Formats: sequence, C-alpha cells, structure tokens
Amino acid sequence: MPVTIRQLLSMPSMRAATPQVLAASDELDTPVRWVHSSEIFEMGPLLAGGEVLLTTGLGIVNSDAGTRRHYLRELIAKDLACLALEVGRSFREVPYELVEEARQHRLPLVALNRVVPFVRICEEANSAIVDSNLRRLTIESEVSRALEDALVAEAGVTDILAAISSNFGIPLTLVTSGGSLVATAGVAPDPAREPSESLLQATVSVQGHQWGRLCTRTPATMSSDEVLTVLERTSGALSLALLASGRSSTDMSRQSEALLSDLLESKVSRRADLLIRSNLAGFRPSADSSVMGIAVDAPEVSSALALLDRAGRQSGTYCLRGVVRGEVVGVLAVPRSDVNPVKVAEGVMDRLVSAFGTSQLLVALGNPVSLDDAAAGVAASLNQALDALDLVRSGREFRSGGRPRVVVARAMQLELLLLHQPDRASLRACAGDLLRPLVQWDQEHATRLVTTLETYLRLGSSATRASRELHIGRASMYERLQRIEELVEVDIHSAYFHSSLLLATCAHRLLGDRGDEEGRAG
Repeated sequence: MPVTIRQLLSMPSMRAATPQVLAASDELDTPVRWVHSSEIFEMGPLLAGGEVLLTTGLGIVNSDAGTRRHYLRELIAKDLACLALEVGRSFREVPYELVEEARQHRLPLVALNRVVPFVRICEEANSAIVDSNLRRLTIESEVSRALEDALVAEAGVTDILAAISSNFGIPLTLVTSGGSLVATAGVAPDPAREPSESLLQATVSVQGHQWGRLCTRTPATMSSDEVLTVLERTSGALSLALLASGRSSTDMSRQSEALLSDLLESKVSRRADLLIRSNLAGFRPSADSSVMGIAVDAPEVSSALALLDRAGRQSGTYCLRGVVRGEVVGVLAVPRSDVNPVKVAEGVMDRLVSAFGTSQLLVALGNPVSLDDAAAGVAASLNQALDALDLVRSGREFRSGGRPRVVVARAMQLELLLLHQPDRASLRACAGDLLRPLVQWDQEHATRLVTTLETYLRLGSSATRASRELHIGRASMYERLQRIEELVEVDIHSAYFHSSLLLATCAHRLLGDRGDEEGRAG
C-alpha cells in the first residue's frame, strides 16, 4: 500500500526524466513518506525521514569531494529514502564520491538524465502518497468498525475471524506458534502445506509473548500491504479474545484446572476453544504430538502433581494438571514416532513412579488422541484414565501379578465397556480402536488376520491348535502372529491384553462387515 521508490520511478513524470539507478538497486522497495525538491546545502535538518529528495546539485556544485560526502552523510543520518540528482545543469554526471558514499551506506541514488520540472514529479508522487494513506486509513477504519462490533458482541476467536473474512473477502487461518490449527474462516490456507511465498502472516501475541500466527493467501483483489494492514489490526483483537478466553486469571495452574474441569463436565465443545485455552494454560505440544488423559492416585496430592510436572518436563512441554472432583488428573503430550505413544508414556510414568520410591503411587493412562481432534476426544481420554484408576483401586481389574504401578485403559476395554453398559456402537468403537490396522491390512492384502487372531485367542493362545483350526502350517501361523503383533503394537501373548483383544475380535465378527473377509485365502 505505501508508495515505494520502485513505484515512484515507474510514474510517467519520473519516467520522462529517464531515471538511472546508480546505487542500492536492491533497496527500491523502501516506502516513500514524501517527495521534496531543494537546492540548499543544509537540507538535512529539514527532513523528517523517509523522503525522496530531488535536486540539480546547485548547492554543492562549487564544493570539494569531502564536502559533498558530508552533505550526503547528513541526509543519510536523517533517514533519507532516496536522492535523485538531475544531471546536465550543475553536473554533467553524478560525482563519483556521491555514488561511492551512497553505495557504502545502501542509499538509493538515482540520476535523472532529462530535464523534467520537479513540480510535476512532486505533484504526481505526493498525490499517490496521499491516496495511499487515505486508502490505508479507510481500511483501518473498516477493520476497526468490524472488530468493535464483534468485541461488543463478546465474540470469540472464530467469530472475529468470520467477521473479518466476510467483510474483506479474504480467507483466514489462525495457528499456534507450534503449528497447531486453531480456527479458519473462508476457504482458508493450510500453513503447513502452502508454499511460504504464497502466504501473508501477522504475529498474534498474548501478554508480550508470541502465541501464534494469523495467515492468508496473497489475494487478487487487494494489495499485499492492504492485507497486511487487515492482519495486523485483527491480530490485536485476537489477542484480547485469547486473553478473555483465559478467564481473567493469568495463573497457568488455575487455568489448567479450570480447563480440565470443563472437559470432564463436557463444557468444552469447540476444537478452537480447546486449543486456545490449552495454550493459555501453558500446554503447547507440537503439532505432531499425541495427547492422553492421566489420573493419579497418591497418598498426597502434592506428590501426584509433582509427578505430572516431571512427566511434562520429560515430554518437553507443560503438563495440564489439577485437582478435579477430588482426583488428580492431567493431559500429557507424547511426540509421535514409530513407537506406540502409549508405550512411551507408560515407560516415562513407570520410571518416574520408581524414582519416587513409594509403592502407593498409581497412574492410569487414557487412550492417545490428537489435540487437533474434537475436544470430546480429549475428554474421553481423561474419563478412560479415571475409570481405569477406579477399577484398579477397587480390585475389579484383571490381575495376573501384583498391584501394577502404571495401567493403561486400552488394556481394560472389556471391563470399561461393561461398566458403562455397552451398546453396539461402543462395541464397534472398541473393535475399531484395536483392530483398525488389521482390518485395513486384510482389506489391502486379501488376508484373514482378524479371524486368525480371534481363533488363536479362543483356543487358549495355542499356535498348534489354531493352525489346525485354520488349516495352515505352524510356520504360516507364526508368521501371521508376528504380523498381527507388529500392526496392533501390543503383546498379543500377554494376559494383560487378552480380554480386550478377544472382545474386539468378537465384536468385529458379530457387528462388522463380514463380507469383506469371506471367501478370502489365508
């Protein structure tokens, strides 16, 4: 939107002067505040910065090289944008010392090779500058009016984005500093996939710290500078909305506890609200992380909270944690990798519990979900952790050894479903959670891994009996079992997972689409 030196040089009046750039040709996108013409030697004190100065050089024609250098340095010290010297009257060519000084200080220096009245150049250029400033002020006014209406209506982040996108016809995307998508409006770009050169961005800060980025594509209907004005004004309103969503308290522990309470009471429904409040509570996992609910039982609440704090530090981010309904609960982030995230979290918690040196600590982990998923997924993981904790404390869980220190809800799905009077949809969800990789493999490779697993489990985990039942060799049976274990990422020989796997395979057989597997070869 601001007029630049490059645009000034392309104006008809300036082109008529046959301009030639002699220094700092890579600085031509510098904005121009105003265009002056003057022949006096002591012009520096009269400048405010950002101007283009037109001159014939009359004030320095009788000076020596050192004086001319001093003249130019004073102009540079006042942040002159560009010096344009007309040649042919005072000088037959631009003095070498001026060119050298301009190159050294990265000041655009232009030779005007034909005589054009400076008043024509000033009139055309300054009219364009005034028009540009009026356009900028108009856009700022329109943005302010739209934002005021939204903020008066106590609009949230998504409502603000929708209002600005609708008013200016530009798509908007808000992402956290870690790259997590928060909200969009219009046909918005994905910053993770769009080429960086096609995006315009403005930083969104909260309490002096960078919180995220507001992004849009370079539009065809507005200039890049006009869009950046919209983004920068909107980012300020988003900062206020983000602070408001943090419930006036700036203490991360209180915000964390309030968010966990609202999740368990199903008061957080929008994904954008979850991401915003998590970030304000200090929970900023990377975009490629899995998150899972945690419930901790300990003799002292302080010990349980300290355990979760240490777990958060080990995972590289603050752990959401607090006391809700008398229980210590939290949400932990685990970086996604080739390793099962539940196994990673289980290992971390087991080491930490051991380090505390007490047998009275018990940790339960819910199923992993993405923070980008619906808030209901995170709430479900929290409830799974609490239910698993209750099962162990009541002694109603399947126990093959002594009292465990860390339990995972995924291994107790049979018991958890029975606790909540499962319906057909719940059974399908159970089967899908554990068996989705096997089902996909069967569909893609025309195999019967799900049937093989159920047969193996129902025959007492005996490979010999299962191979006879399926009419395959023992070597083929062992190959299938190895493939199954690689896909489901659990120990299928463990009694710990037996009930969940058996329930899942049974539910798939009874409630799933059997037509996909029938008639297939082993």
